[in-house]
Amino acid sequence: MKAFFSRDAVTQRLAETERAVKLAALEKPQSEADHGRLIGAAALLQSIGDSNAVVVVGSLLRSAVRIPLPPARCTSGRSANPN
Repeated sequence: MKAFFSRDAVTQRLAETERAVKLAALEKPQSEADHGRLIGAAALLQSIGDSNAVVVVGSLLRSAVRIPLPPARCTSGRSANPN
């Protein structure tokens, strides 16, 4: 009677299971670290408000530059503000 699984298939399944266990062990601590970084980044971005800033947190880049624009001019001779 032939074996249900070949030796190679069992070896491959064992290697896949081992890899899955290792990834699962890394996933939770990585998720917690990412969560901490995101909370810190959110607090930092909120504290910056309307200021000019460039922030890099991990692979996240946030750039905010406020350029004041001159008041709008109307060239038709009428006021830009109808009131």
